[in-house]
Amino acid sequence: MSKTIPIWACVLNRAIRNRFQRNSDCLSEENYNQESINWDSSLHLPLWVSKMEASKIENLLDEWTYQFENSGLILILWYQR
Repeated sequence: MSKTIPIWACVLNRAIRNRFQRNSDCLSEENYNQESINWDSSLHLPLWVSKMEASKIENLLDEWTYQFENSGLILILWYQR
């Protein structure tokens, strides 16, 4: 769980960031929030995870995010300015 939860959080944050980026063209100037696109999508693992293992996980994150985004699950985003 100490690695699984941060990995899932990272994948979800990347999916949210990607959704914001795709939808930014559809938002009016008043509803557009630049901070939304700067969503933290980095991996935050416990300090005891080796750099080699963290690197291997990092290399898989884009694929996992792609699989999540194309899984058929609906990612509903509601945010308030």
